Amino acid sequence: MNKLLPIKGDDSKLSGENFNYQKAPGYWVLARMGKRVLRPGGLQLTKIMLNNLNIQLADHVVEFAPGLGATAKLALENHPASYTAVEQDKTAVNQVNRLLTGSNQQCIVGKAEDTGLPDSSATAIFPHSVNPPPCHDSVTPLR
Repeated sequence: MNKLLPIKGDDSKLSGENFNYQKAPGYWVLARMGKRVLRPGGLQLTKIMLNNLNIQLADHVVEFAPGLGATAKLALENHPASYTAVEQDKTAVNQVNRLLTGSNQQCIVGKAEDTGLPDSSATAIFPHSVNPPPCHDSVTPLR
C-alpha cells in the first residue's frame, strides 16, 4: 500500500486516523496518496490551459473547484490584479486559503451557479475540470 502523505493543516477530512475512504470524495483519496494536480490531463494540460488563458496583471481571475490549490499557485505566478477561487468543500477552501498571500486573493465557499460575486467581475475564468461535448477535442478557458 502507498504511504499516505500529510496534508497541510489539521482538517479531519484530510489528515489523521479519522479519514474515511468509503465516504471521502475521490479527489481527497487521491490527495492522500500524493496526487496534487487533479485536473484531467494533469500538469501538462493545466499549463497549456493557463498559457492559453494568458493571465495578465490587470486580470481578475476566478477559478472554480481549486482542489488543493496547485493550479492556483501556477495562475498566481502571473500576478493578476485579483484571484478568487470558488469551492463547495469547506475543507478545500481552508486548504487553498493557506496558500494565498495577497490582499486580493481569496477562496470562498460557493457553487458555480451561485458565487455571490458581482456580475462581470471576472476577466479570466477557468474550471477545475470540464467534460467537453464529444464534438470538441479541447477545452478553452473563458475570457
